[in-house]
Amino acid sequence: MSITASPATSAAVDQAAFGDDALDAVESWLGTTDHRRLGRIHLGVALLAGALGAVLLAFVGQRLDAAARGVLGTRSWLGESAAAGFSFSRVFNAAQTGLVVVVAVPMFLALASIVVPRQIGASRLAFPRLHAFVVWSYVMGVALFATSFLVRTGPPTVDIFGSTGTLVTGVQANKATDLFVASLALIAISTLLGFINIFTTVLTHRCAGLSLD
Repeated sequence: MSITASPATSAAVDQAAFGDDALDAVESWLGTTDHRRLGRIHLGVALLAGALGAVLLAFVGQRLDAAARGVLGTRSWLGESAAAGFSFSRVFNAAQTGLVVVVAVPMFLALASIVVPRQIGASRLAFPRLHAFVVWSYVMGVALFATSFLVRTGPPTVDIFGSTGTLVTGVQANKATDLFVASLALIAISTLLGFINIFTTVLTHRCAGLSLD
């Protein structure tokens, strides 16, 4: 006697197996200490943040130009009501600050974490778990950075390209400012630890006969 599975049963088994495989794949990426995978995650988040920042800068710049020429008659995000949404300067400051602090330097670190071990003949970074902490701290910092500009009126920021930014004062400080400062601190700490890990890898894990020169 032979037992054959019905098409419905076979499909259910295949679907369950596919679900388990997908779950295992997600868990392997979330718990990985492989510098190549972590570098891809780091680089992917940085590129996504950079693309979003570039789109915001282009869109807001176009809208500001239209407002300056009197086409819109206002610099509010949604129209005449200033309470309706985000102001142009707020989004503009968020985008340009993010492109420098959240994108440029972390992207360089992500590329270094992928390329440097191969250049020196190392199979891994000096501290794999530390680099996992670096990457996920950076992801959390990006999330806090974006959230800070969605809370109330957003944090008062400095326009680093010299247009209309405002300095943080006691009156202007709010919960959004706390989130903004926390996000920058988290990104700065993770970036610093990441570069220390790269530098330590170069010193201790380069192949025999390879000098620093």
